[in-house]
Amino acid sequence: MCLTSDLTFFDTANCYAHGTSEEFWGNAIKNNIARDKVVLASKVYFNDGHLSKNAVNREIDGTLKRLGTDYLDLYIIHRFDYTTLIEETMQALDSLVKSGKVRALGASAMYGYQFYNMQMCAKDNRFTPFVSSARLSQ
Repeated sequence: MCLTSDLTFFDTANCYAHGTSEEFWGNAIKNNIARDKVVLASKVYFNDGHLSKNAVNREIDGTLKRLGTDYLDLYIIHRFDYTTLIEETMQALDSLVKSGKVRALGASAMYGYQFYNMQMCAKDNRFTPFVSSARLSQ
């Protein structure tokens, strides 16, 4: 595969092709582009435990290993988790930012009020807020 410096943003997920998408991008980047010249994003949700603290911590480690990097530029929750308390999810994500494993947080595929509630939880608890959102519904 030939990548050029024109490609700078790579978005994948822990569930795409059972993780092999992350491996593919990790190898392609490692062999072609300096890590500090790209923005890496990945998503989490479709796994055992969805967005629970244990699941988030387990999944980020797998993602980083498959991508062959120490950190993600953007970690996106793929869906709203109806089975985990918002506070637990936001605290788990915040700990990833504070540990240096993740630089920024994003959210996808949820209702606007759910995104708002998660942002308010971050604000009220001084957790890291989301900096991006995609596919919010009314």
